[in-house]
Amino acid sequence: MTPAAALRVLGWAAGLGAALGAVYGLLRPLRGKCAALADAVFVLAFGWAWLVLGFGICAGDLRLAPVAAMALACLAFDRTVGRLLLPVFSTLWRPIFFLLGLPCRLLQKTLQKFYKFMKKVFASLKKSGTMLGDRFYAGGAPHGRKQQ
Repeated sequence: MTPAAALRVLGWAAGLGAALGAVYGLLRPLRGKCAALADAVFVLAFGWAWLVLGFGICAGDLRLAPVAAMALACLAFDRTVGRLLLPVFSTLWRPIFFLLGLPCRLLQKTLQKFYKFMKKVFASLKKSGTMLGDRFYAGGAPHGRKQQ
């Protein structure tokens, strides 16, 4: 590999690493709300970047230098530009959190009301069962009938 080609590969690997840093920065505000989703999206992005680096940029000849360039560029982007863009990324997620939160809040309120209702129903059934059981074991007939 010529030095010019090696520099081109390192440049592309660094660009790919910076793109991964941008994806990580974009997903950083999401980690507080749903860490599993953010991690899954980043792993998919990393897998795609790894395949592009290995088979596209390096043409199947993956070496340590491009991998290191990608990792360093990702880290450098996250520590510099990613920190500066964090308020922008947080602002992008706010309407999404609000829109996704509406159905979740409605579902939560509905489930809370249903839980309270079922708690009353089962408390009433338990009380009825206790009263019938007490009457039956005390020698009384169930449902108010007299015993013969």
